[in-house]
Amino acid sequence: MIQLLRAPRLPRLSHLLASFLIVAGVLPSLPGAGTVPDLPDPDSSAQNEMLNRIAQYSQQYVDNLPDFICIQVVQQFDSRPHSEKWRKGDSLAFRLVFSQRQEQHRLEMVNGKQLKPGMRPPRVALTTEGEFGVLMANVFSAHSDARFAWAGWTEKEDKHLANFKYWIDKEHSTLKLSLSDLAQAVLAYSGTITADPSTGEVWRLTNGTSDIPDEIRTKSISTEINYDEVVIGGRDYLLPVHATVLTETPNRTLRNELTFGQYRKFATDSTITFATEDNKPAKSSEKDKTPQF
Repeated sequence: MIQLLRAPRLPRLSHLLASFLIVAGVLPSLPGAGTVPDLPDPDSSAQNEMLNRIAQYSQQYVDNLPDFICIQVVQQFDSRPHSEKWRKGDSLAFRLVFSQRQEQHRLEMVNGKQLKPGMRPPRVALTTEGEFGVLMANVFSAHSDARFAWAGWTEKEDKHLANFKYWIDKEHSTLKLSLSDLAQAVLAYSGTITADPSTGEVWRLTNGTSDIPDEIRTKSISTEINYDEVVIGGRDYLLPVHATVLTETPNRTLRNELTFGQYRKFATDSTITFATEDNKPAKSSEKDKTPQF
């Protein structure tokens, strides 16, 4: 039985429920991070303070972002049931503009080749959105009525990061899964959030669900987003650098690996260069945080 404790109220949060039982199981691995076996677990009061900092950061995250432009590359994979082999699908490069708190995606390249006017883009079996703050804010919104449980420490470079498990039931969920226009369902989901306990900065967010109606023809879906420091306009921001989306259907499993790079400040005359076999992109004046895998 999970014991729940009501945390102090925050602006724009009607209530924040936090439970303080350690969650069994293995957390996803944050790139460049490890566990902190000798660091004691914080008491319930300290956990509440951490959750309040994370909630405030999450609610203000989108408002604090600058307008920017970047490249988002989606590498698609799929596999058959009970198979450990992944078939590599299309690689899609998007021009992503974040302006006035809205994301805009435009497909520019397919498998390293420029998408020319009149060309028919490939069918994308799995599409996602919300990496830039929406999923984060939803966890801590007043409507979500999320429950939280302490899930241990993670060490990343010189930082000790706090892990919390969270649960959001169907009645309060904003997670909607659709099968074209044939069927859709709002789903309960859970996940983990990894954050700096002193600032509330979020370094990793995961979510997943498997309680899906049969008519959606999906057995499970999960997302992991990793953030890192990116320089835009001379300032550091925590922005997505890598995300993984995994969807299991009765016939196959789909996996999207998303990488984000070449971040720079967006203006109406902003340009961004896409690499092709014969064209290498010019070096960005900003610090490029594109991860190497």
